[in-house]
Amino acid sequence: MSESTKPRPSHKRGEKVYEIESLTQCYQNHLIIRSAGQYGKGRDLSQKVAGKDLGKDGYINLIEKNDLLNIIDLALNETKIKLINAVNIHHPRKKDFYSSLTQRNRLPRPHFSVKGMPEDKKVFTEHKKYLISHPL
Repeated sequence: MSESTKPRPSHKRGEKVYEIESLTQCYQNHLIIRSAGQYGKGRDLSQKVAGKDLGKDGYINLIEKNDLLNIIDLALNETKIKLINAVNIHHPRKKDFYSSLTQRNRLPRPHFSVKGMPEDKKVFTEHKKYLISHPL
């Protein structure tokens, strides 16, 4: 998924976000920044997933919170771009990422109870200026 992909929300929260985005686009000088899940100092994801059932494995779309702040700062002077996906270009599998994270913090690994093909939803940005490629 990129900025040119038409959103198809599958949950109520996504429907609300898309509704607000649609309303925002009525303004001439709008800028929408879609943030991936945030991690970094003060946002310990291992605590949230330790020992929990995360359902289906799939790719994870994340951004380090300082990278997000830098994108916001850089985008404030943007006049031509109206939509930015703020996301890291690395998309590890949830199982690999969260298992490694919880193991590093000596917490119980999460488990994935739903069998079958993983969800393959990767989010990218089309705007090279906003590419973030720090390893996760």
